[in-house]
Amino acid sequence: MDEQQDSPIAQFTTLLQEWVDASFPLPRTEEDIARLNGALWLQLIEMLCGNNMRRTTACLVEVRRLKDNGRAGDPPRQALAQRLEELVQVGMRQLFLVIAARQAVESIIAKHFPQTLVTWKQLADSVLPTDRQTGLLASEAPIHSGWSVYGPLPPE
Repeated sequence: MDEQQDSPIAQFTTLLQEWVDASFPLPRTEEDIARLNGALWLQLIEMLCGNNMRRTTACLVEVRRLKDNGRAGDPPRQALAQRLEELVQVGMRQLFLVIAARQAVESIIAKHFPQTLVTWKQLADSVLPTDRQTGLLASEAPIHSGWSVYGPLPPE
């Protein structure tokens, strides 16, 4: 696998696709497609793009393209990855951003797709384990040179 496929952003977009494939196999019902596109992808797009219509439109164009290609309900992976990369370029930490997106998706799933929450958590924990949720890479972890003591010292 190359570095691009190993990136947290690539892992996150793959996670989205794996969850959709596991929870809503093809062919999907019109109701499932509407819920995925409206409740999940649209909310995620709004969170990542804000009021920027150009970026929002790029995501919605991909949602439409997926529908035209028989993949309605799939995540707009390319547009989401592009937006996450843009946010990294302006200074956001990639892993922090991906973990925040993972948690946002989990909240949306818990609300709109509770029957699939266990599947999401299992897949998410295998791709982005909870020990990575500090948003720091191992090389960025703070190094402590001694003990911090809060309260009375233990007897010697």
